Amino acid sequence: MIDKCTIVKSNKCKNFYRNPNEIFLNNPSCKYGFEDGHFNILDFSDKMMELTFLKYYKEYENKCENLISNPVDKCNKLLEQHEECLIDFSKIKTDEDLLEKCYLSKSNKCYTFLMEGMTSKYPIYAYAQKFQKFDLLELNNEYKIDIYMYCNNIDNTYVREHVISNCLKNLKNDDIMFEYMDEITDDELSQKCEKLSNYDFTNDSECILAGNYIDIEDYSRKISNNIEICDHFNDKEYYIDKCKRDLSVLNKLCYLNPNPIDDIELENGCMAFLSEDCKIFYDNPFYYFPSCDFVQKYYDFEIFKMTPEIYNFFEEKCNNFKIIED
Repeated sequence: MIDKCTIVKSNKCKNFYRNPNEIFLNNPSCKYGFEDGHFNILDFSDKMMELTFLKYYKEYENKCENLISNPVDKCNKLLEQHEECLIDFSKIKTDEDLLEKCYLSKSNKCYTFLMEGMTSKYPIYAYAQKFQKFDLLELNNEYKIDIYMYCNNIDNTYVREHVISNCLKNLKNDDIMFEYMDEITDDELSQKCEKLSNYDFTNDSECILAGNYIDIEDYSRKISNNIEICDHFNDKEYYIDKCKRDLSVLNKLCYLNPNPIDDIELENGCMAFLSEDCKIFYDNPFYYFPSCDFVQKYYDFEIFKMTPEIYNFFEEKCNNFKIIED
């Protein structure tokens, strides 16, 4: 929005909004088109005024004025709010203090400020720097290096043991690491999903740091899987309809008639039987759409099932059949 406002408030755009006819006529192509009678520049500019936000320019300009007024003051205020993130690691004396500062550097508030840069989250910073230089913003790279040296690449047993222990304690929380089984009732799953939805994932500093020392990918994958299960559980109808569409394509493509009526149907059956996609489908119908494995508990998708008899029939009939690739 701030980027748009700076454009709107530029002299070039102001001149265009206030006198579009003059701008058009100063453009050689538009001028010649008008003089040759190809179009009426006045009608054209009037239509533009109707079809675009130009007629709301004054209101838009007022909103921009409020948004980007006093950018230096706003920038200084935001810097004050993030002053605690500007950590001087060289003055840290104890392991406990180092651990606390490393947690702080990886908090949502400071991580965005130090690692992503304030201009990405608060565009007012970029605008304010047109009027005043802010040395603190230019120090971000130095703080990034310090964080890497003191927190990411640290040979400190105390810090390492504590971040790993605290992270694993969080990851092994039953509220987020529950095991889903077919036997679980809807009431039980509903309770687990409610706990998962209420779990606070925002303060994950421990695991961000622990990721420098241990592999937490399996835990992360498990949590993501549980979140997906709960999403599907809470919106079953949507995912049932989606799975109907997704599975129907492979179901039709890979269907095998054990009693083909002619050679053409047999040939089509052999093409399906021998294709890699269908081989995977026969082995695991939900391989390409794993989320459908969960919602099948609530809906019968009538998926084609390979039987020993069908398999043996097509294995014999298609033994010498070859798929000709383009």
